[in-house]
Amino acid sequence: MNGFTAVWRFENFSYYWQKEDSAEINSPEFRVNAIPGARWILKLFGTTHGFRMEDSIGLCLQRSEVDDGPDCLVLDIELSFLVLGRSLVYTAERFLNNFRKGDNSDAIFAMKDEVLGLMREAFLPQDVLTVRCRMWELDSPVMEEEQCLARTIIGIERAFFVGTVENANSLVPGLKTAVHINSSSTDKLSFSMNIRLTDEGKFAVEIPVHYQLIKLFTAKLMILDSFGNWQFCGQSVDWKKSGEVCEFPLTVLFETLISDKRQYLSKDAMMLKCEVAFDTKEEPERIETIDYGFDLCHSIQWMSSNVENSNSLQGIARVPEFSGTLKSDLIALFKEGTLCDAKLCTENETFLAHKAVLCARSPVFKRMFTSDMREKTDECVNIPDLDDDTVRRMLHFLYTDTIEDLQWEGAKDLYFAADKYEIFSLKQKCASFLKHNLQTSNCCDLLLLADMHNDSDLKTFVLDHIIIQNQQIFLSPEWEIFIKDHINLAAEAYSMYFKCRKT
Repeated sequence: MNGFTAVWRFENFSYYWQKEDSAEINSPEFRVNAIPGARWILKLFGTTHGFRMEDSIGLCLQRSEVDDGPDCLVLDIELSFLVLGRSLVYTAERFLNNFRKGDNSDAIFAMKDEVLGLMREAFLPQDVLTVRCRMWELDSPVMEEEQCLARTIIGIERAFFVGTVENANSLVPGLKTAVHINSSSTDKLSFSMNIRLTDEGKFAVEIPVHYQLIKLFTAKLMILDSFGNWQFCGQSVDWKKSGEVCEFPLTVLFETLISDKRQYLSKDAMMLKCEVAFDTKEEPERIETIDYGFDLCHSIQWMSSNVENSNSLQGIARVPEFSGTLKSDLIALFKEGTLCDAKLCTENETFLAHKAVLCARSPVFKRMFTSDMREKTDECVNIPDLDDDTVRRMLHFLYTDTIEDLQWEGAKDLYFAADKYEIFSLKQKCASFLKHNLQTSNCCDLLLLADMHNDSDLKTFVLDHIIIQNQQIFLSPEWEIFIKDHINLAAEAYSMYFKCRKT
């Protein structure tokens, strides 16, 4: 038979898992063309083989009790929990299973306190759990691979409100202070929030859940910095019921606020945005979809893309940027060219800039302008290896910390520039974009880029994608050309692939 890969994404997973005390969740049913008549589901469950419900989350493959397939099937399967991080696979175990109708496969487990607590950001980016099942016929070569993507979405409501803590630098340890609510995205519900400073200099937030119509509720918090960006600073781990208080600590410390007032305290006020998720139904809507022939990289590799920057829940509108902020003033200074004292020269264009900004944002520029290097006295810093658009985008990022309208080739060029000038935050954003837009046709291109820049994280990500896609890539014309030009790098990919096949 051909190989088959099923990926299941369960959105708002932590909500459902907490709501269901005896949680057993099935994926949408899927079919495998190479096994006519047989139907399958993936099953997440809370206890088996002596594991207590509160300890673990199990995953297995189940054949439907009623289908038109053969009475017995012997299949080689691999089950995996997928996570965000250096490698996509948290755990992957391979089994030989004898499937009769209604049979379950052997199971793999992830510890519940890791999924919902210690490793939450890795397991549940944006509260989405992703699992994978791969299937092969025993001792049969895999010539092609079928793919399907199953999605389960628990329909919950979302909203946000913005509040201000006046005189935040004067908070007294142990004393609760009410957060003044400035605006809200919903008129249906109004929320209140208190903030408390502990004796250890940490913040704790309390949000009462006082509406009877709310069944379960959770929240996360962001703080506004001087550039107009909302920075994540804490979230509730557990969902709370009506009548309870949603309480959680913040990652930002009082000492940090006081030592860097310009970063977070505008006129001694701390501005917070709270994003909440809740349901008002006993049984919220459950949406299930399944797609065949999808591109795996767009459904798995998304986990590493923009997660570190996605401080907003889906569907939340951005708070408008007002004039007079540091970010807007820096943009105006850059666009107007006021008091510029540096020039960056490409082959076709000269860009005006400020040495202070360049030095603050790039260690390379700082060395140029503060040591006895030629650029310190020369009128212009020559940059012959970057095109005009790349330099323009790089400068825009240095002044605004944002990237606009990025495309694949532009992202590669900007990644090169960020690496050259050691602008690590820009390099990370470009890498995230490239990961998110990785496809079979461009994975060789990105593997070479990662290798040339000694980016082990990006390289591992691309190799993981190659291992997942395997035959689709190895039989592609792009790979054929890649082998001829980069035999050692191709051999490294083959080596990792065969090593994973053995485990």
